[in-house]
Amino acid sequence: MSTLAIRYAHMMADVIGPGHGLSAEAIECYAARCGEGVAAVRREAGEGRVGFCALPFDTALVAEIETCAEAIAAEVDNFVVLGIGGSALGNIALHAALNHPFHNLLTREGRRGRPRIFVLDNSDPEFVGGALDVLDLQRTAINVVTKSGSTSETMAQCMVFLDRMRAQLGGNLTRGRVIATTDPGRGALRTLAEREGFRAFPIPPSVGGRFSVLSAVGLLSAAVSGIDIRALLAGARRMHEACLLPDASCNPAFMMALLQYLSCTEKGKSIAVMMP
Repeated sequence: MSTLAIRYAHMMADVIGPGHGLSAEAIECYAARCGEGVAAVRREAGEGRVGFCALPFDTALVAEIETCAEAIAAEVDNFVVLGIGGSALGNIALHAALNHPFHNLLTREGRRGRPRIFVLDNSDPEFVGGALDVLDLQRTAINVVTKSGSTSETMAQCMVFLDRMRAQLGGNLTRGRVIATTDPGRGALRTLAEREGFRAFPIPPSVGGRFSVLSAVGLLSAAVSGIDIRALLAGARRMHEACLLPDASCNPAFMMALLQYLSCTEKGKSIAVMMP
């Protein structure tokens, strides 16, 4: 099994010079504080203040998500995520990283029998209207994602799609083609889902939207597209453990933070670019 490694030789003074590069002494000085930082993260996680840390270990919904995804994949050609910000970006990142770069342009066979994935993260009328122009709603399912259940852009998209789908599919078929992902107990989307009989998945209250990709927010569309979500969560668990190691040289999260901190405070390098 491979894991993430931080290779920073070309940030060091002995490679790019003392005017720009970091010294081994500076890194060693701060590296001793890794254990202190890990303890703080463990404490905050234990108090529920960083709920996303628990997501890789929360497998209670995995089987339900997989069952739902298989049913959707067998029935439709298009799976549309309606969301904005954290409700969209995590989905986009998963598909960009783990699916064919032109997944939607492949044949059904080339997609291993899985639907096309569309993430509509903008409520611009031309953008949404353009999507409706190309989607065959007879072969489309939508996943409405908003933690609060009241995000205006997402709920506006939802209303537009529901109107079109009801007109073309009727109420009963539409009901089975809409999945809500939202707060487990409150919000306008939760109320709508309960009233209309839509299937719904929860977003844990302790997890912020931008950190929610390993909840049903990201796992459902991933599973629909054929991504192995059990392997995804297993990888996240391995990385979680690596990021709680007290040895700075083995802890990629601490080392990345330290390198950026020193570059900014000691060398005036205040802009960081991550290029995958």
